[in-house]
Amino acid sequence: MFVSYARGDRAPVRAIVSALTARGYSVWWDHDIAGGAAFSRELATALKSAEVLVVAWSRAPVGSAGGREECAGGRRRGGAVPGSQRQ
Repeated sequence: MFVSYARGDRAPVRAIVSALTARGYSVWWDHDIAGGAAFSRELATALKSAEVLVVAWSRAPVGSAGGREECAGGRRRGGAVPGSQRQ
């Protein structure tokens, strides 16, 4: 699973990731990756190889081009699962 979220939502997303991994799912999210070219490359590779895209929607990713692009890619592949996150 690839978890798409806005940086400002990191704390609640950490709880989502913990719950998914506790249930045995393999989850990729960008919590340990530094910025720059390596970040973009790793993100693209992880997104491409993910079977499922979990989107933690809040006002932040809805308004970001990156969040919309990640979600659109997941939808095109038929693997987007919208999450629920309230602000």
